[in-house]
Amino acid sequence: MTRPSLVSEALFAPNSTLVVDQAEKLTLKGTVTLLDGALRNNVQLVLMDTEKRKGTGNALAVMKDAGVPRYQFSGRPTVRTRWRCGTSIRTGRRFVRAR
Repeated sequence: MTRPSLVSEALFAPNSTLVVDQAEKLTLKGTVTLLDGALRNNVQLVLMDTEKRKGTGNALAVMKDAGVPRYQFSGRPTVRTRWRCGTSIRTGRRFVRAR
């Protein structure tokens, strides 16, 4: 994910939930940008840690060390969903929807 895509308004649909898979790959600066955008747009943010990157150099490790609560998934099968972003022709509003 590039920095311009992190600040894209289409990414932050107000009052929605944004799930970030493999969030451990985000840089600290990218994570701060993502958290800032979520806060400004009242977006619930779920950062998924697949534990593919170990060590203290990632933002999730910093958050863990700071005492941010973590929740563990119980182990249901993976569901793959494709997302589509765009602007409604009828209303002119931006949207993010599963296909």
